[in-house]
Amino acid sequence: RPGESFSGAPEVGESEDGGHTLALVRGTLAPPPGYELDVLPGVLTVRPRPLTVTAQPAAKVYGEADPPLLHVVTAGSLVPGDAFSGELRRTAGEDRGTYPIGQGSLALNAFYSLEFVGSALQIQPRPLTVRGDTVTKTYGEADPALTWRMVSGTLMPGDFLLGALQREPGEAAGEYAVNQGDLRLNDNYQLHYVPGVCRILPASVRVLADDQQKLQGEPDPELTWRLGAGGNPSGQPLTGSLSREAGETAGEYLIEPGNLTVAANYRLDFVPG
Repeated sequence: RPGESFSGAPEVGESEDGGHTLALVRGTLAPPPGYELDVLPGVLTVRPRPLTVTAQPAAKVYGEADPPLLHVVTAGSLVPGDAFSGELRRTAGEDRGTYPIGQGSLALNAFYSLEFVGSALQIQPRPLTVRGDTVTKTYGEADPALTWRMVSGTLMPGDFLLGALQREPGEAAGEYAVNQGDLRLNDNYQLHYVPGVCRILPASVRVLADDQQKLQGEPDPELTWRLGAGGNPSGQPLTGSLSREAGETAGEYLIEPGNLTVAANYRLDFVPG
């Protein structure tokens, strides 16, 4: 009737399905005097809370341990006190490449509708720097072994370099770059090569001036020489002639190389007379 009203309010009853639907019961709802109240229970439906989680991109270098696989909430929010369980998982593999990051065992309770957005783990090549050694030989000799050493980075167990270095062509005395040739690693590495040097030194030709003598006032004898051990490997004669220290008084005068010259790729090792 006009002027009369209910007191109290309906209440939420217990759930029979884990909390997704709850009965609305009479609770403290009461009619005014002179009325009987017949309450038909209602239903409160608790819908799942939408939440979007996105995996963060990750990266590592070949041979390193995996970094933590992290995620962020990109839509929605957690109710205070709720938390994720489980963890993300990536596709298996340790070679250089891209590996998808999946949801794995990451989960929330049944009151959430969880949407997962994946990402990827990049395995990047492992840097390695190799330097060619400086090697030396004498003109006419066979090349020494062309060797190298690692100057930065490390190889993972079971990995190794293949192939061999190669030097610039040429056999004359001088310096030749030792290049990478076909020295290589598998695709899990980024190989940086620093060239070495092959030095070809001139071969030594030992020349001994013959001792000479003359009487004061006579003309000089011919200044002759002979080859020491090894002879003249070039097969070409030496050119030029010897000279001696100036002077005509009785005494000793050194016999010097003068303009005596050896063929290219040789150096003169002269012993005065």
